[in-house]
Amino acid sequence: MKRFLSLLLFAIPIHAAISQEATALETHGASDRELAGWVERYMADAQKFDHFSGVVLIARGDRRIFGRPYGMANYELNVPNTLETRFRIGSVSKTFTAAAVAKLHQQGRIDLDRTICAYLKDCPSQWRPVTVRQLLSHTSGLVNFTSLPEAKGSFLTLPHTHEEIIGLFRNRPLESAPGEKYSYNNSAYYLLGVIVENVSGLPLAKYLQDTFFTPLKMVGTGDDAGEGLVAGRASGYRQAGDGGIANTYYIDMTNSFAIGGLHSTAEDLLLWGQAFDSTLLFDRPVLDEIFTPARNSDYGLGWALGPVGDCSHAYHDGGITDFSASLQRITSRGITIVAISNRGNDGGIKVAYDIAGRICGAPATVRGIQEQMQVLSRDEQFRLVEKARGKFPRFRINEALVDEIAKDLSSRGKLQQAIEVHGLNTLLYPQSANAYRRLGEAYMSAGDRAGAEASFRKCLELDPSDVRAAAFLQEVVTGAGKKQ
Repeated sequence: MKRFLSLLLFAIPIHAAISQEATALETHGASDRELAGWVERYMADAQKFDHFSGVVLIARGDRRIFGRPYGMANYELNVPNTLETRFRIGSVSKTFTAAAVAKLHQQGRIDLDRTICAYLKDCPSQWRPVTVRQLLSHTSGLVNFTSLPEAKGSFLTLPHTHEEIIGLFRNRPLESAPGEKYSYNNSAYYLLGVIVENVSGLPLAKYLQDTFFTPLKMVGTGDDAGEGLVAGRASGYRQAGDGGIANTYYIDMTNSFAIGGLHSTAEDLLLWGQAFDSTLLFDRPVLDEIFTPARNSDYGLGWALGPVGDCSHAYHDGGITDFSASLQRITSRGITIVAISNRGNDGGIKVAYDIAGRICGAPATVRGIQEQMQVLSRDEQFRLVEKARGKFPRFRINEALVDEIAKDLSSRGKLQQAIEVHGLNTLLYPQSANAYRRLGEAYMSAGDRAGAEASFRKCLELDPSDVRAAAFLQEVVTGAGKKQ
């Protein structure tokens, strides 16, 4: 996501080192040490600017590349996060629900291409064309119940039976023909959890424990809906309006069931991701089905699929009550990335995507290119942003984030580089009067009156009512006159 004057003498070798490292990281032969060093620096910025709280864990095959906790599991009690802290993982739980279905399929107990009505009681007639595979790949056409007004607000704070949840959408017409198009769907995964229970004869949580958690020694993973105490569980937090933090909102986790009801640790999610690198859990034909996208979908059986930059990629993200998690398998590089956060703003997801992007040449957010922004000219930064957008169309950048980086540079006395970053905003947002006013202020701080005057005049051209820019302009012009 971001010319050197007095910085020129030492900026050139830094620039060269960063460029060389970026090239190394974007090739297949990137060293683990280089990646770990970059992640360490990246996470320092993620903490400073985004207040990241959680855990990041990276491995290449069985070899650990990076693992570190950040922030607090409980801010009130001053309890830090650890690699074993248990976090809600939201929709990363879907990888487990889908795996349960795949296991029953491997055993011949579920036919993925059979109607879901073969495995559900009181199945409405409009569901008969829907197959189990279409539930798994989000191509069923069912109404997504979590988008309904009835499933919001106080509904979330109370426990509901399967019948009550399914009742929200069972009589609604399909939104599209089964198999016709992809549309992310929590109704589908709720039904898959019910199907697992009906076929196995066990509660979903028990089936997952017996089939996956215990055999894989995933001792920190379980159903988050129980009333018992969970040792080492993190609390959830959100950013408060005053810049501080506040406790997250309450929901009854029984409603999250098969769609997002698990808690886990970074260590356990790493084990889970690595389990798909062999035939430990599934025969090769079933593994191939899991990681083959369905027709009209970029989703297999519980995993999103597709490229990230120059790499092939199987992943799942999750967000719930200010927790966010991402489990990413960079399959073409043999690398697994786990990032989990308990402090709002999709922290775990953004971190995971930026790390994947660093490996594969497609950063996801401005934070992923912040290191380069601190040495490049505005034009070079702009080209870097355009490249990032081309590689990853959902690349996240906005004026406020860029401005924040520039202000930090200024606070550290790096005035000329702050000018370059403010200048980037004028290239990204050429109709923003604010961007030009801030650039003018940066020029003033650096004593460049000509640059300040030109910037303030451009600001007032875009917004003649900007009284601050008018006052600054008057100050610059008057000061220049006095100096003469």
